[in-house]
Amino acid sequence: MLGKIARRGLLALTAIGLATGNSPVGQGVAEAGENGPLLEVHGSTTVSRNVLIPNKEKLDKATGRTIHVLANGSSKGVLALIKGKADVAMISAPFEDVRASVERKSPGTIGNVQLIQHRIGAVKTRFIVHPSNPIRSISEDQLRDVLLGKIVNWRALGGPDMPIVVFTTKPGKGLRSLVEKKFLGGQSIVASAQELAGLQQVVQVIGQARHGIGFVNEPRLNKSVAVLPGHAVEQPLILVTKGQPDADTQALIKAMSELAPS
Repeated sequence: MLGKIARRGLLALTAIGLATGNSPVGQGVAEAGENGPLLEVHGSTTVSRNVLIPNKEKLDKATGRTIHVLANGSSKGVLALIKGKADVAMISAPFEDVRASVERKSPGTIGNVQLIQHRIGAVKTRFIVHPSNPIRSISEDQLRDVLLGKIVNWRALGGPDMPIVVFTTKPGKGLRSLVEKKFLGGQSIVASAQELAGLQQVVQVIGQARHGIGFVNEPRLNKSVAVLPGHAVEQPLILVTKGQPDADTQALIKAMSELAPS
């Protein structure tokens, strides 16, 4: 009886962790789930939100394991993998960029660790403005100049006379790094950009700020914002393992590849 109660308590903690991203299971408190040892998968909120969480029951069944998800960012996921706190890391930026970010934050951590990437899919990143903004046609060069702070007023683009404010996530976040590398040619977004905690906040703020502009991946879009057509950046969805994956992890990679957007 006590064993059943303890197991139910563990499963409850796991469920709380999936909802909040702050589970004590992710801190190493619990080591087993309903199907034996937990399969710890940490990292990108984009991979978690778009592939893993919506299909968790299917993935548990495919692997024969209880998967515990800690969505805490690409770099943190890779760091947890290296330190043995995660079995698989999720990343949503080019592998080499995430690797470089980990090295900058924790020099020498990777060392000779063999990290292997497994691409499972991709989502598109779109540039967004407030629905009341009349600007819908903008060239790639103009959009680039907006993000770099070279164009600072919507009037210069044929819109109303009001300053342009760029809203984005903090430096080093997967999607921002991707846009800076792929769309801005390695240049940084204008220093005056307003930095927000996450992509959900970017959508919420631009849905209220008439002068705002930003970018999010397609699954985050809703009717509170308008998309600037014709511009997109592909965001990769990748799993990372330390060395060659075992049978359970191979099953996870295969199943997520079949379920992920492409």
